[in-house]
Amino acid sequence: MGKKQPPTEPQKTAYLSENMGYEIGMLHYAIEKLVTCNDTGHELSMRYECFSVHARNLGNFLINKDDGSYQAHDFNNNFRPAKQTRKDRDILALLNLLNSKVFHLVAKRDEVKDFTVGNAVDVYNWVIKELKRFGDELPDEHDYKKAWGNFSTDPQNLVVGDRSKSANGHAYANTSSTPVSQILAQGPTITSDGTTVNYRGK
Repeated sequence: MGKKQPPTEPQKTAYLSENMGYEIGMLHYAIEKLVTCNDTGHELSMRYECFSVHARNLGNFLINKDDGSYQAHDFNNNFRPAKQTRKDRDILALLNLLNSKVFHLVAKRDEVKDFTVGNAVDVYNWVIKELKRFGDELPDEHDYKKAWGNFSTDPQNLVVGDRSKSANGHAYANTSSTPVSQILAQGPTITSDGTTVNYRGK
């Protein structure tokens, strides 16, 4: 087998403007639905799992986890996730906890620490903070900043939540008029003191 070819610059800029916008928009949507859920059964589980998927996808992107997907350092080789503070390291541990609670059929799953709604709020706020820093620190070369929407008067566009299927069955984002940087700013304001969650929607 030949060596896998690295992605082209057009492929990378398209990923920033389309796929990342979709993931961020879905993370906003999922956390809002999770913290406002009054159910304790299947509805709560569904919202929790939806949040977990998008938090994990974006978390893996930020921490440069090599799972076959794009990573933050594919666009900025100097970018590293914040882990200087105890809070940062706690969030990284929570992202690992998602693997055991949601994504793996762990034999001793019941012995794994619970992942609470308050934990989800903390992960959400950290991921959004780090994504904003990632956008701010994108290099000037190529079209990364334009794709992200930071300095573009006519940015690459996308629709959040509205997906169309390609011929091979994979879903891709459509286009509209919302840059990724604006999608980041459109999320709800949510805080947690570890026992209660305070939510303020837009």
